[in-house]
Amino acid sequence: MATKKKSTSEPLTESAHRIWLAGLGALATAEKEGSKLFRDLVAKGETFDTSVQTPVRSARGKVRETFDDVRSKAGKTVERLENAFDDRVQDVLQRLGVPSRDEIASLSKRVERLTKAVDSSTGTAKKRTATRKKSAAKKTATRKAATRKSAAKKAVKKKVAKNKTSR
Repeated sequence: MATKKKSTSEPLTESAHRIWLAGLGALATAEKEGSKLFRDLVAKGETFDTSVQTPVRSARGKVRETFDDVRSKAGKTVERLENAFDDRVQDVLQRLGVPSRDEIASLSKRVERLTKAVDSSTGTAKKRTATRKKSAAKKTATRKAATRKSAAKKAVKKKVAKNKTSR
């Protein structure tokens, strides 16, 4: 019986040994052919990279041009919209009777000119106004003094009357 076991294990051992040798052979071939295979793959990659880069670069340039065109058109459109909006707001303000900046500036200049003209022509009028103010102040002071005097006289009369009644 021992002979039968020997014969069955021999082919199994031999088969495992052959598999081992095949793996070593594959490793040796990969080492030998690996560097050559690597060089071939690099060359193919460079060729592919060149063939892909050219269309990508041209597409990138076209995208930039299109983007610049769209940006300039958008800027012009926004500017037109702003102008249209400003015009409409200005029309509404005019309908409501609100004066524009130009009208307000014009009126301010006219007021300044009129103020200067009045100031220069009323140099004597200012003196008259000052004189009038002084005389009005004197009249007020005189009235106050008279009121005080009459109040004092009334107080004296009351005292005298009081003294007469107490005697």
